[in-house]
Amino acid sequence: MSDEVEAVRHRVAELHAELTRNGLVSWTMGNISERVPGADLLVIKPSGVSYEDLTPEAMVVVDLEGNVVEGELSPSSDTDTDRKSVV
Repeated sequence: MSDEVEAVRHRVAELHAELTRNGLVSWTMGNISERVPGADLLVIKPSGVSYEDLTPEAMVVVDLEGNVVEGELSPSSDTDTDRKSVV
């Protein structure tokens, strides 16, 4: 895994913790994603995983077509919306 992908995984995990701390989400609904600089990749929250269980390693890496590149879980159901906003 590249250093850049790892850095984005950490940022996205940290930002999800801010969502819950600020009361902006409930249960597993809502996510933050980030495009990996210099790559056609997007890091996004896995589907159905509670915010308390999110770690950088749990994040899913997809290409801009929505195909899973790294991660063992399914990407968020918001993946299509998120990836279209960065293309």
